Amino acid sequence: MSFDQKDIDLIEEYQGGQLSEYEAEKVRNRLANDTGFQRLFEELKKYQAGIRQTGRDQLRLELKQLEQTLPPVAVDNTSSFFRPNFIFRAAAGISIIFGLGILLFFLNDKPTNIDEYLSPYPNIVYPVERSGQVDVADDRQLAYQAYDREQYSLAVERFSKLDAISEEDRFYLGLSLMLDAKYDPAIESLNQVIDSPHELNIPARWYAGLCYLKLEKPEEAAKVLQPLIDQKTSYADKASSILNQTN
Repeated sequence: MSFDQKDIDLIEEYQGGQLSEYEAEKVRNRLANDTGFQRLFEELKKYQAGIRQTGRDQLRLELKQLEQTLPPVAVDNTSSFFRPNFIFRAAAGISIIFGLGILLFFLNDKPTNIDEYLSPYPNIVYPVERSGQVDVADDRQLAYQAYDREQYSLAVERFSKLDAISEEDRFYLGLSLMLDAKYDPAIESLNQVIDSPHELNIPARWYAGLCYLKLEKPEEAAKVLQPLIDQKTSYADKASSILNQTN
C-alpha cells in the first residue's frame, strides 16, 4: 500500500504539536473515520519507535566505550558530569547520529575553525525526537522540542517565557542564543550556569569561550577556557587547540 507524502508530513506535524487546534481536530477526525490514514499513523509510530530504540542501543555501546577514554574532572562539583548515570541519561534520548557526533567531537584532535565547534549540544534534559509524540500543553517540553528541531529563535522565545527556569534551561537557552548568532546574551545566560555548581558548568564554559571568540574577544575567551585546560577536563585538548589558533 502506498502512502501520500503530504499525509506523512501532516501526521508528523500533528505528533510534533505544530498544528493549530482546528487542523489537529481535522486530523483526529480522519483518524477516527479513515482506515487508510489510521493505518499510516500506526505504521509511522512503529517505525519511529524502532528507529529510536536502535539508536539508543547503539549509542549506549558507543558512550560506554567513550567513557573509558575520557580524562577525569578534577573539581568536586563537576566530577559527576561524565559518571555512568550521566552517560545512560544522555543515551536515553540522543539519536545515533548525535552519538557519533559526540565521539568525533572528543576524539578528533585535528585543528578546526570556530564555526565547526558551534554545533548543538545533545538534549539530555528533555529528549524529544523530531517526529515523536509531544505533550503540547507543556511549555518547557515545547522549548526543548524547538531546540531539537534547530528552531533556535523559537527555542529562545519559549525558554524566555518559562515561569521557572532551571540551570539546565539556562544552558540550553544560552546554546539557542549562540546558535542563533546572538553571542552577547548567550554569554550572559551561560555565565549563570558557569557560576553554579551544576554539572553542566563545564560545557557552559566551553560554549561561552566560543561565543567570546566569535565576538573577537580572545582575552575573555582565554579566561573562560583556560580552567578547562588546567583542570584536565575532556575539553582540555579542544580548548588548547582553539586558543593556539587565536594567538
